[in-house]
Amino acid sequence: MKILRKIWARQRLFSTIFVCLLTVLVISFSLSTVLVPYAMATEDSWATMAEIPTARAGLGVAVVNGKIYAIGGSTDHQLDNNEEYDPATDSWTTKTSMPIQRHRFAIAVVQNKIYVIGGEIPGNYYSGNQVYDPATDTWETKTSMSTARADLCASVVNDKIYVIGGGYQIIWPRPSNVTEVYDPETDSWSYGKDIPTAVVHPAAAATTGVFAPKRIHILGTNTHQVYDPERDVWSNATIMPTPRKELGVAVIHDTLYAIGGGFPESGVNYESQNANEQYTPSGYIPEFPDTTPPFPTTLILATIVVIAVVGAALLVYFVKIRKTTGEGEKVTPEGVM
Repeated sequence: MKILRKIWARQRLFSTIFVCLLTVLVISFSLSTVLVPYAMATEDSWATMAEIPTARAGLGVAVVNGKIYAIGGSTDHQLDNNEEYDPATDSWTTKTSMPIQRHRFAIAVVQNKIYVIGGEIPGNYYSGNQVYDPATDTWETKTSMSTARADLCASVVNDKIYVIGGGYQIIWPRPSNVTEVYDPETDSWSYGKDIPTAVVHPAAAATTGVFAPKRIHILGTNTHQVYDPERDVWSNATIMPTPRKELGVAVIHDTLYAIGGGFPESGVNYESQNANEQYTPSGYIPEFPDTTPPFPTTLILATIVVIAVVGAALLVYFVKIRKTTGEGEKVTPEGVM
């Protein structure tokens, strides 16, 4: 009987351990899906966010420390507005205005500072270069580029700003294929190689390959074209809900924010827009499991819980064995039973 009791106790113990292990594993895998909220985002889709306070086209948009800065632009005249958007709270804050009113300029970020270059001011094209520091909410004027132009774009490589394309000549603008390179460290300009085909007022943004594949997104009125630099191919994606051109585009965690812009009206005039629409690219996060740190953390916690459960179960087991052994050797007046 004593042996049977021990066997029965062991079976109950192992059954309890098995149930505990199964429960912990189910909970851990359930938590892993809960702790990865980005994976629930719908791919190739748009969502409407808080509207920009000042409706405008021809503005510049830049990102510093997770905040989006919408600068300049125009309605029926050029603007110097500077407004900050916080995606975490879906809210806007007014910041210090630009030193000069302008639109259709190039914008770039180096070392958490925003450089606003060229563009159009009232009555003329502009070659000026101002830098905004979000940390101090202040502006500073830097060396101007050589070629006054508007509708140009800028990209940053190795902390140098490459200002490319655009247009010059205020009446009947002509496309420019000029490339100028600005070094913020020395506050100096140099020329780069001209682009093969001149471009005017592109709205472009690039994903980094961290949360979504590396792609260049070109946005405009009723068009959304995507370039794959690795395969050297173009494709079409979902267009913006609000048709517009001369908008600003920013990228945070490989999610695009399309802000402001204008819609053609009567052929040549534009109606400024205050739309702010978020785009989640195709291939967002699920194709990149190594960018989901909560999952291994969950497994580590689950392992600790499993060890704790097994340890507690073994402790109970040995205590029961000790009690059973003690009960089997009771002392009576006739001797040991």
